[in-house]
Amino acid sequence: MIRDFWISINEKYQRNKAVIWFIIVIVVLFILVMRNIDKISNTARGSSESSTTSGSVYNEDKLMEIATNCEDNYEEIEQTIQEIDMNREDRIKLFIMLCNNGKIEGAYNFLSDDCKRDMYPTKEAFIKDYYSVIFKISKEFEITEVKNDTYRVRYINDSLSTGGQIEEGDGLVDYITYVEGGKINISSYIEAENSTITSIAPYFTVYIDNWQVYMDHITYNIRLKNNTKADIYINDIDNSNLYIKDMNENIYKIDASEMFDSDYLIYAGKERSFKLIFNINYTDTNKISEICFGNMKFVNKEYLDSTVEVKNPTTGEMEYAKVKTNYPEEYSWIVRFE
Repeated sequence: MIRDFWISINEKYQRNKAVIWFIIVIVVLFILVMRNIDKISNTARGSSESSTTSGSVYNEDKLMEIATNCEDNYEEIEQTIQEIDMNREDRIKLFIMLCNNGKIEGAYNFLSDDCKRDMYPTKEAFIKDYYSVIFKISKEFEITEVKNDTYRVRYINDSLSTGGQIEEGDGLVDYITYVEGGKINISSYIEAENSTITSIAPYFTVYIDNWQVYMDHITYNIRLKNNTKADIYINDIDNSNLYIKDMNENIYKIDASEMFDSDYLIYAGKERSFKLIFNINYTDTNKISEICFGNMKFVNKEYLDSTVEVKNPTTGEMEYAKVKTNYPEEYSWIVRFE
């Protein structure tokens, strides 16, 4: 019976020999091709890993190692990261990783001097107003470059810390700007610029000391010296016309939403500092050309004129004459940026 089986197999083989060997050759060729493709893929993958040793995946592992293992000391952290080919985005990632790992001293000293001065003058202020607000729970993050050196950072609560639950503040967005020298600005603070602009008007002098640019507004720090014997309001809350103008003739009025009339008052002969906020979206190409004080108010009043003496009709004694000022009730002045 076995002999009949093999005879049957041999007869079928002889009848289909060409087809059988054709199939065998195709299978062998398929196996060889797949092996070569796998080798090529492995070679390319190895080449890719070698060429991206300074890339994001490699760096993130190194950054996490630094944020986890380094002491909370900025100088030690800086010395360690000199060994890594870091880009600007990596600096921001390391700052966030330091915060996630409770390295507050190291994270705080990543801030630029301007950002410290204007936003977080002490480490305690940084902890209270930034670290404790955002990093109460460990954060994951998404980074997208917005323009030039400014990045949009979306903080997301770590799912391991929340058990997958959405927490208050989840999805919080900040804008972080890289500053030359390896420092960063946080809290949508873009840059600061000092100024020596001085504008002398008939009744007062305006000094623009500096301004800070944020993602959605500009803050001007000015001083105004009242050279008159009347009191001056530099703006009228009910009829505000204090604005800035850019080089494209666009006008942005002051944000007076949290101001009172008394916040704009300068007493006779005094100097006062003001923080003027204008809502304008940041752009590095559109420069401000002027600030306009459109409807300043003068409060005329009596004063004693030391150059004129009169006799008091009641006492008969000589005393300085009482004189009332007569400045214009309204006045406007433009400070141009040259």
